[in-house]
Amino acid sequence: MATEQPKPGSLSDVTYNPFPDDDVFPPWYRSQAATGRKRTNYQMIGGLHIPNEEGVRWLNESFGFDLPPDHSMDASVRMNLEEMLLDEGFRFGCSYAQRRDAVYHDFLAVTQKERGAWTHTNPDGVDEVLIEEHKMKGETAQEDKMREELKRLVVETSFIYGELGLFSSSSA
Repeated sequence: MATEQPKPGSLSDVTYNPFPDDDVFPPWYRSQAATGRKRTNYQMIGGLHIPNEEGVRWLNESFGFDLPPDHSMDASVRMNLEEMLLDEGFRFGCSYAQRRDAVYHDFLAVTQKERGAWTHTNPDGVDEVLIEEHKMKGETAQEDKMREELKRLVVETSFIYGELGLFSSSSA
């Protein structure tokens, strides 16, 4: 008696991917168009941006983990980096920073956090702070300490997200 295979895309087929195995989801998979719908976020974070490729390289060199090219295990980078940063006394740890060109994420070594209420009309799935008056104001002393710690861990950063900021739903 043959077992019936689930139909692609059905809820019983959790491994279905409509895109080729060697490809990542294209940018249009998550809409970048502004909807005009107002949303409110209650927390904003800023810090040092770590590109996805750099995070994966660091994890491979530090722990010998070979992550798959489909980005399905990228959470390992954030979890290991966050644990190391928390152990070193950086109380905000590490978060995800979305990319506009793909549906996988970069990483953010968080150095500042602001709480409040910010209303915006960002495109769906875009957590970057786009309204100029909402953006965080420059660097803090934590950025220099974090930069030194990341240098010690041999992690390269590309820019500071402090002046941009990201909306965050995490409660830490």
